[in-house]
Amino acid sequence: MPLFLLDPNRISGKDNIVTPPAWRSATRRGVAAFLKTMSEQETDQTARAMREDVVRVAKGRPCHWVTVHDIAQRLGLDDDVSDAAVRRAIEQGWFVADSDPPHSVRLSVMPTAT
Repeated sequence: MPLFLLDPNRISGKDNIVTPPAWRSATRRGVAAFLKTMSEQETDQTARAMREDVVRVAKGRPCHWVTVHDIAQRLGLDDDVSDAAVRRAIEQGWFVADSDPPHSVRLSVMPTAT
């Protein structure tokens, strides 16, 4: 059983599965706590690595969409790290996203400082 389904404070039945409202709030707290522990420098470095990956895969073409999942897999990142880094790259103007949360990103056509 995946660990994210376990909550020692609120157990439902013999399978130790968290009820949906508790699971959702626990997930939000977990992501928020993780993002606070990840330093801004680490987020910036990861965002730069993701930008370099997209530049390589898209061959510098700003209209070429790349899935965030594929970028994360190539760089060996988990979902929380890749989410924080993609959001930072979007804030920096390096990426344009297709949705919120981003499923795919492309390079921004506007030149930005590195």
